[in-house]
Amino acid sequence: MKLKEDIQIKGGQAIYKVTDGASHEQMEGLAEYALKEFGKIDVMVNRL
Repeated sequence: MKLKEDIQIKGGQAIYKVTDGASHEQMEGLAEYALKEFGKIDVMVNRL
């Protein structure tokens, strides 16, 4: 969550959502959530 806060402090936009990177369904849900929030996805980082 620190990365999200660092991005926001510097004026950027970021979301944080716990997701199982091994689950196709959860990753699709994360992408849908990001698209709903921002309208597009520039970068997704999966930190396992």
